[in-house]
Amino acid sequence: MLTGDATRRSRLAALCLASLSVALMGCVVPDDLHTGRASLGLGYRRLSDDSFGRLGDQLLLRIDGDFRRDNWPVAISTSLGLGTDSYEESRSTCLIPFFVCSERSVTMSSQTVDLSLGARIWRGFEASDVRWFAGTGTAYVQSSLDRYLGNFTKANDGDSSIGQFVEVGISWPTGIGEFTLQWRSFLGTETKLFGVGSSNDFDEIGIYVQKTW
Repeated sequence: MLTGDATRRSRLAALCLASLSVALMGCVVPDDLHTGRASLGLGYRRLSDDSFGRLGDQLLLRIDGDFRRDNWPVAISTSLGLGTDSYEESRSTCLIPFFVCSERSVTMSSQTVDLSLGARIWRGFEASDVRWFAGTGTAYVQSSLDRYLGNFTKANDGDSSIGQFVEVGISWPTGIGEFTLQWRSFLGTETKLFGVGSSNDFDEIGIYVQKTW
């Protein structure tokens, strides 16, 4: 079941996607629109659940693509993303308070992996090589998180769930290749970490280099 915050995020994302889709309908389907596309890029991912704490701002690596037939009104999209974050903490343990102490660094980390399948609408403007798209679909999301236990030890827990995603983006050619700027929001991914209800929901933005054919 979606929490209140997740429900609000779902409605906002759906409204944004619907508004953009209406706007895209006013654009044209380019005669030279690709039938296949593959892209690779980096970005930023922000997890919405407070349980990730300092580990909720992740570096994003994503492989993305879509394909369609000439007479298809939409393209089938598929994507694989990896988000990761880590930091080091200096911790001390004293056998005799204030006298016999040792200090070490403990590395804490979080990871999220998503695999998605969906539909994507591409549109463009007349006499322009710029392309716009909007899409939605189903996503499998898996997350893991470290928790410090004391005495220089830590525990790791993970969980997975299936939710939805919405996305918008813009693609343009340059003298050194084709690029895409893409925003995605993942919704409805309720999980448990360390026995406490949490969420794998997140928002992300990334820039990608792509190849179309």
